[in-house]
Amino acid sequence: MQKAMSLHTVRYQISLHYLGEGYVRRDEQRYRCRFELKEDGAESLESLPHVIPNVVSGTEPPDPAAVEAAMPGSESVNPPADTVYRLVITDNHTLPEVDAGLLGNTGSPNGDRTSRPVYYRKSNRRWMRDVRPLVPFRIIIRRFDGVPGNEERVDLDAGVRVVIEIKDPAEEKGMHAESDRNAVKNCLGDFFRKYSRSGNDPSGGDDNCPEPFAGHRTISDPSPGINAGKVVRKIPYVPSPTPDTALPGGIRPGRVSTEGIYASNHVTFDPELIQTMEDGSKVKIGVVDYVFSPLPIGGDNYRFLIRLVDGSGRDIRETRIDGAAVGLTDDRGEILPLLRAYCTGRFVIWRRIDVRLMLAANRACPEDIDWEKIRGFYRHAFMEISGPLEIRELPLTGWRQSIIDVFNGGESSGEYGDLDNFRPAGAGPEDVNYNDIYSQGLFPSFMNPASRTNQEVENLCSDILTKAVQALPPLKGGYATPESRNVDGEGEGFYMLYVKNNTGAAPGGMWLGDGRLAVSKLTGALSGMESGMTAHEMGHGLFLRNSISPGLKRLDPDTGGSADFLVRYRKAGDPDFEVIRLLHPTRNTYPEDHDQHFSHKCVMADLDRQAFCGICSLGLRFYDRIRIQDKGQYLSRIMEGSFVDVENPDNGAKIVHALYDPSAPDEIKLSEVIPAMAANQEIYLMAVGPEREYSFAGTPEKGRVNLGASGKDPISDWSSSNTGIVSLKMAGGIGVIATAKRPGTATIKFSRYGKSVAAVITVA
Repeated sequence: MQKAMSLHTVRYQISLHYLGEGYVRRDEQRYRCRFELKEDGAESLESLPHVIPNVVSGTEPPDPAAVEAAMPGSESVNPPADTVYRLVITDNHTLPEVDAGLLGNTGSPNGDRTSRPVYYRKSNRRWMRDVRPLVPFRIIIRRFDGVPGNEERVDLDAGVRVVIEIKDPAEEKGMHAESDRNAVKNCLGDFFRKYSRSGNDPSGGDDNCPEPFAGHRTISDPSPGINAGKVVRKIPYVPSPTPDTALPGGIRPGRVSTEGIYASNHVTFDPELIQTMEDGSKVKIGVVDYVFSPLPIGGDNYRFLIRLVDGSGRDIRETRIDGAAVGLTDDRGEILPLLRAYCTGRFVIWRRIDVRLMLAANRACPEDIDWEKIRGFYRHAFMEISGPLEIRELPLTGWRQSIIDVFNGGESSGEYGDLDNFRPAGAGPEDVNYNDIYSQGLFPSFMNPASRTNQEVENLCSDILTKAVQALPPLKGGYATPESRNVDGEGEGFYMLYVKNNTGAAPGGMWLGDGRLAVSKLTGALSGMESGMTAHEMGHGLFLRNSISPGLKRLDPDTGGSADFLVRYRKAGDPDFEVIRLLHPTRNTYPEDHDQHFSHKCVMADLDRQAFCGICSLGLRFYDRIRIQDKGQYLSRIMEGSFVDVENPDNGAKIVHALYDPSAPDEIKLSEVIPAMAANQEIYLMAVGPEREYSFAGTPEKGRVNLGASGKDPISDWSSSNTGIVSLKMAGGIGVIATAKRPGTATIKFSRYGKSVAAVITVA
């Protein structure tokens, strides 16, 4: 009987290793990024060595989605069984005090037109070197020859090449913040549908931040995935590190290079052949060392597909070597069928910012601030809030010294020199720092706290925090001041002052610049809102601007200050007026910065603070907000909520009849019923947005935005279909005076952002 022959096979094995931060040299001039790679919900991978496993394995056909995920050139879908890694980039820079105008009202309603990504690239900042990581990976290729089950390791043959394809998996939809009517989810869902590669459902992936918004992805690219030339670079090591060893030892990384063959979404590298000892024998293996360098855009995610080809670019599994079949296996020795590649888990970009210091003053209790709630706000924007790393109490002596320095030229004289004005003798004998005056609030009684202005409160808080930061242990380079630490240095994050503010000025919080913010202990109806206020002020430090304010004010001629209007609103068909708030869209607010379906409940509003709106979320992720607001981009969707209520068509924008009696200056009536006019009669019209329900100071309220107050050229938003019947002119920049000319009808229209609302006026 003739014995059956068994032909030997050739098998190549791929494994992917994460090397750790120590394998990349930080260079003050070019690269200062700090990052951490970790499994989602698990410990850091810096405990090395760490193999990044293949997530689609086995010879039996798995789930179709898994096959597609691991197939080169396919859609960027996610397999059912996946591993998620967080690439957490430390970004402790905040808006400098010198550039506080970015939050100002220049160019209202749009404010300053400098986006955060553009700011980071400015020549006088050069912050991108601090936030764009170089993440070192190593691919190891081994060759085995022989009969399966009785193979031996042999030298890797020259000519084998490694192909790395960069996939863009589907957006992490589960990160959307819960919100009333799913407003945040809907806004972001609409955004990713509009700008995904297919311009449709982004479940197939290819929905990372596109180039127009300062991302990597080319919208017009017909191929799935990310251009490899933008995120992958070869890196040499001298001497070449020992394979499978994580310790860098005396390894010196060279400069990253563009060595390799780049083509669209993949790159081909020639491995370095390294002789090593394996199983007691010398053998040559192949090593490819590269760095992954994505832009620091939260929520962007990537996947590597790795395979081997020969010198002609043909998949190694399509070849034969000396008549032997060629196979490919992963890190665990599992067969990779021809149509599949070594498929890694998803690498998701996160950002981290530290709360370096929390300073409590005037016996304000640090436990009032719910940091877990604050972390929850930012978590939905792929941000980790760390800290407070240090909590201190402002001593009485420090408080007094700042008051003297700010208000008495640094001289301890007169009333400022009398210690009894700050700490009466004999008060608190058991604790020399305890006293009734200090614990009462930010200003001692002799300074008449009720008379203090916003600017004076800001000046004092700024001085207190600056001195506290200067007292912190110095960083490398001796950075001392908040400015030098957060602007010129790598950044330390936030420094927070929590204070009992007894002035009546600046009642909530203040962004002071250079990492500093002050938050007041709130009382009365506002009690318990300190955590939301903290998240709000931190948002200013991260380049976010205010959303909607509580109400429209009028000038009070008696006091020279402002007074609230009592606004009464009557809907069509209702006999009675109900009290609402008339929300002001330009009083330190920026409607184009916020999804108008949710602006009244955004963390950056002065109302509910339920979650960051969709546009704030994108800004926090490091999208270019200014480009998103371009008229040709997402502006019409951002402002859609100013005109429509997607769940209630009857609750849209209205043109209303405004009635104001000067003898009752604190009240205005708005009616959806516009009366017929007589010739030469004048009436006042306003355009208001949909009715929104929210809470203010814990009280349920209703409000409408005065749309006509937010235009740069308000009269251009109004039109009359027949000016010979009804003409229009502006009144106070917030509405129009309609004048009847002769009998007939005219349609009055208010239009903006591609949306409009109209009302018909009859002249009898």
